[in-house]
Parts: sequence; C-alpha cells; structure tokens
Amino acid sequence: MEGQMEGQIEEQMEDKPNGSGKPPKTAWIILAILCLFVLCAAFLKMRVDTAGENERMSAAGDEARGGAPADVDEDKTAAETDGTDGTAQSGADASAPQQSSAVSEDDIRLTLYRTVTDDFFRGGGCNRGIDWRDEGEDGAQVPVPVIPLYSYDSTETERLVSDITNWLLVCFDRLPYERNQDIYTSFEISGGSGENLSIDLGAAADLTEDNSTVFYNSLYVLTEQYRQALYAGSLSESADNAQEQTSGAWADDSLAAVYMDWTPDCSCVSGGVEYRMVPVDRAAGSSYYALLAVSQDTGECLFLNTDPYCGSGGGALWISFLEDGQTGFSCLTYSGGSTGSLWRTADGGHTFRAVEYPSPMVELPDGKLYNPFVMPESVREEDGCLYLTVGQGPDGDFYGENGERKGLYVSEDGGCTWLYTGYAD
Repeated sequence: MEGQMEGQIEEQMEDKPNGSGKPPKTAWIILAILCLFVLCAAFLKMRVDTAGENERMSAAGDEARGGAPADVDEDKTAAETDGTDGTAQSGADASAPQQSSAVSEDDIRLTLYRTVTDDFFRGGGCNRGIDWRDEGEDGAQVPVPVIPLYSYDSTETERLVSDITNWLLVCFDRLPYERNQDIYTSFEISGGSGENLSIDLGAAADLTEDNSTVFYNSLYVLTEQYRQALYAGSLSESADNAQEQTSGAWADDSLAAVYMDWTPDCSCVSGGVEYRMVPVDRAAGSSYYALLAVSQDTGECLFLNTDPYCGSGGGALWISFLEDGQTGFSCLTYSGGSTGSLWRTADGGHTFRAVEYPSPMVELPDGKLYNPFVMPESVREEDGCLYLTVGQGPDGDFYGENGERKGLYVSEDGGCTWLYTGYAD
C-alpha cells in the first residue's frame, strides 16, 4: 500500500506538458536556485573586498602608530606591492605605487597628530585656542603647534606647563615618539607680543607618566623666564599704550553725596586725603570699582579713576600710598578670593597697571616646581627700596617652622619690577 502511494506521488511530481504553454515547475525551481546562487556569490565577493580594505586601513594605522600588523605576510605584501607574480617592477611603474603609499601614511600620521592636539587644547578643559604653522621645505613640511600664554601671572605659568606636559603624554600614547620623530620637531609658546618661545621636542623624548617631573620643571623654568621677559618688554611700551582711566573732576554735590554714602571695600589715608575704592558695579560675582579721593579738610570728593583695574573685576583687598603721595599699590583678588594681582600707580591714582613678580620656584613633595605666593599683602619703603610681602591666600598649605610661609620681594625701581629674596618670616 505504501509503495502504491509513493508511486502515485512520484507520477504527480514528474515533468509533464500541461498543455497551457507554461514552463514546468522544475524549470522555475532551477531558475530560483540560480538566482540565489548569483546573489550569494555577489555577497561573498563584497565581504572579501571589505575585509581586504579593512586590513589595508588597519596596516596603515598600525604603521602610523609605529608598529606593523603582526599577521601580515611579508612575501604576500611584497608581491602585492611589486607585482602580481611577486617579481620586482622597474622604472616608473615600480616607483609610482610606492610613493603614493608613503604619502598616504604620512598624511594619516600628521592628521592624527593635529586631531589629537586640537582635541586636547580646544576641549578637554584647557580651552586654549592654539594656532599652527608649517615648518620645513615644500613637500617635507611638518606642523608646529603655537600655544598661547594668556597672561603674565605666575599662576598661568603653572597652568600652561601642566597643559603642555599632559598634551605630550596623550600624543606619545597615540603616536610614540621613538617611531614618529619626524613629526615631533618643536612647539612654540606665544605671549601675544615679541618673539615666540620655541621648544625642541627632543627634550621630551623620554617623557612618560613616571618621569614627567624632569620635563615639567625644565619647561617651567623656561616659561617663567619667557614670562618675565615679556613683562619687562611691556613696561617700555606702557607709556604709549596707557589706557585712559581718569576723569579727574570734582563731583557735584548731589553725586558726591551718593558716593560718599557708599562703603568702600578698602581705603587708606595719605597726605590729608582719604583714598576710597568704591564698588560701583557687580557682575558674575565680581565687583568693578571707582577710586575716589576725599579731602579730610574740606570734605570735597574727587573722582580720581573711574576704572582703576582696567576693566578687571574681583575684590579690592587693600590700597596704600607711599610718602610721596604719587606712588601707590592695590591688590585685586579673583578666583573666588583665592589669588590676587598687584596694581601700581605712579600719578596719585589717576592711572594704574598690573605689576608682576617672579615665581620663587618652590618644590612640591613630588618634585615639581610651583609658586605658593599668590596673594600680595603689603608694600613698604625702607632705605630707598620697596619691599613686597606676598602670602598664599586662603588655600595655601606651604608651612615652615613658624607657620605659614610668606614670600618677600624687593624693588629698586619704585615697584615696577621685583626680585624674590626669600621668606618673609
């Protein structure tokens, strides 16, 4: 019975003309199988081509980072480069593909160097708008990053040196120095005026996380010297580029009554005149000031300076004048009161400018150099010299035998420039 049923089924599945002119079912099945085969073959070819392209890109990336892919067959690579049969080509045919490959690999490395550098400085918390310049002859140029020094403040030296050290550690992790020395030529620090400070990157050849202090300290010293040179150069230009700050006009009675009632943030008395640093505006947690002079004899009020800190905001901590009545100093705090800047006037308060003093280069427990003295406290005159005492601010933690240390600086030019002499205690 089972045999009869199988026979009937086989008869029904046989190819017989159906009289309608249509192809038999078997033809449709064969056609579908052929179409499926063609699609599979095309898909496999696409996969093979994609895998080959990925392998070539991976090899280029490995070489850009200084290493070669471990699974590359050197004989096969040579055959693919020189010819399909593995024999060397001659003349222009041999040189053309090799030159194209070399240029492509250099482009990959240089692009990676630029990308890592831009991402680090313009993002990553640094927020430094670096520039680039090309160095070398046409066809063999390498990019040189130009990194800005934003101010003459000693705390900026520490920020900049720390940023550069960390940047190089990131670069060397992606592009090891020993295999990419041709692109690691130099970098420059720009203070915005005068010549840039050029640093040979050969000095960072041995830089690692474990021995970063050596490079950090060397760069700190060079940057501090550059900062002081820029500041000294700015002094000679100050007369020509001085900012107009003063009105020098007596206030009328109504306006004087208003400002006389305002409480100054700091004040001092010199030569029968009380100098008041009055906050007249406030924004983003910072105050902006006007300097008033009030006669102790007549009570008259003079607007000496409507913007003594040249547009800078913060907190006026103190003001004082020397016996000559013309030379004066003031401290403006910023960064939430943790650091301060020193300001000097030589014309009785009509104009001011920021004054810088050098870092004492104190060594931290980990060996790195820094400046703990960031809060100017007072200026005194003695034996023809001026002495500046600088503390550490509320966040200071540098102590000696007698407690928190303070720095002592001396000036022989009326407070324009200062030299570090040691501890004030």
